[in-house]
Amino acid sequence: MVGACALLELRVEQWEHTFAINTRATWLLAQAAHPLLRDSRGALVATASIAAREPAPPMGAYGASKAALVMLMRQLAYEWGPDGIRCDCVSPGTTHTSMIDGTYADPARKAERASHIPLRRIDNPEELAAAIAFLASTNASYVTGIHLPVDGGLGTSLLPAVRGVTAAWGSN
Repeated sequence: MVGACALLELRVEQWEHTFAINTRATWLLAQAAHPLLRDSRGALVATASIAAREPAPPMGAYGASKAALVMLMRQLAYEWGPDGIRCDCVSPGTTHTSMIDGTYADPARKAERASHIPLRRIDNPEELAAAIAFLASTNASYVTGIHLPVDGGLGTSLLPAVRGVTAAWGSN
């Protein structure tokens, strides 16, 4: 994961790379899309992380970049609302994607991670996509500037979970 090391050991290049991927890219995309979003009175939905809300060692740069992304979307919602553009952010928790298939290949490790989530399971990309589709749809026509955790409740217990299982989870 980009930026997955302690802040004391992080190099400036790693910090800048993490922010370039997680924050700057969305800002540049938003700027480029503004005319189309304004003309269609559309919606922009970014994907942050529950790491944007709580410290999760050793992911200091990652969490900081995702927190910046949440604030970027809130700022865009405020500035672009008069243009009829809605801007929101979703934050997944432990979504099972192909990027972490290796982590979940071990059923015991997957069960350990799931045990710290109030819903006691790992989510799948389709669940996150459903939340994004809602926010992008006209069903959410009066919703803007929100940060929606899609994490099975993990954000409600993230600090205790991180303190108890960071070593077991590793950097994946």
